[in-house]
Amino acid sequence: MIRLSHLLCSLFFVSLFLLIGCDSLRNEVDPSQLTREPAKIVVTCFLSPQDLVLAAKVTQTQTVLSPSQGAAGVNPVVNATVKLSEGNKFVFLQYDASLDLYRADSKKLPVVAGRTYTLTVQIPKRQPLTSTCTVPEAVNLASAVFDSITEEQSGRQYRRYFVRARWQDPAGKPNFYQVTGLFRSVLTCSSCESNSGGQTAEAVSYVSFEPGEGNVQRDAAMQGRMMTSEPGYVSSLYVDNKQPTPFRRQYKRALVILNLLNTDQFYYAYQNGIRQQAETAGNPFAEPVPIPSNIKGALGCFGAYNRSTLSMRLIK
Repeated sequence: MIRLSHLLCSLFFVSLFLLIGCDSLRNEVDPSQLTREPAKIVVTCFLSPQDLVLAAKVTQTQTVLSPSQGAAGVNPVVNATVKLSEGNKFVFLQYDASLDLYRADSKKLPVVAGRTYTLTVQIPKRQPLTSTCTVPEAVNLASAVFDSITEEQSGRQYRRYFVRARWQDPAGKPNFYQVTGLFRSVLTCSSCESNSGGQTAEAVSYVSFEPGEGNVQRDAAMQGRMMTSEPGYVSSLYVDNKQPTPFRRQYKRALVILNLLNTDQFYYAYQNGIRQQAETAGNPFAEPVPIPSNIKGALGCFGAYNRSTLSMRLIK
């Protein structure tokens, strides 16, 4: 018993010593001794022949010692001169405070496939920020497939409904793609929210692609062949007593609108970097994923895409 008490006493003093030692490693840091890294400018601008508005976003990164000036740590730059040009034609984008971006009507400088555009951002007391991109040709969607799979989530069975887009890849050059979509539906349940006309209101949601699979692809191994997108999920229904609720009983009307974006390399690299970063979110052991940039003198992306659209009516 004596030896046991001596052992417990020794462990107590060792633990106390370690706690005191750890506390002594904590030092207050004088903010004046920190390196004052200057804030960086971030520019994002995407061009498409289908868009009605030319838009660019110009923000400033938030340093450790500077207070945030905007929502969610985003500090908009409101005094920039933003110019978009193609050959000897150009247009200045004006700042819109309600949207925190610079914009202009696309009619003032039409975006045409095959042409190269230059973006110039001039901020007082800074060097001009520049970038160029070339608009790719459109690639038409050939068809879409609607299917489902049963999966277990939190001990319950769910039937997940998804769509896949299909298209013919043009041969002879590298191509980069992004698939997006909208799911428009009207529920059949009588208790759902109704509009003033007394009918069930239409719901609109994005087609959801899994972060690990993503909705960006390249044709590296599929040159000149028919390509298929990853599953884009539109609905998930609980399987009651191992019997799935029929999709047609859940919805009165259902429509999927799919978009195939044939993008340039800069747009693809930027979106793929964002996708990879989303995969590592919340993982403290994951390596940081740098987001590619093609803005000379700043961070961000100036890219282009050409969009084709296909509508698929799941329930009329």
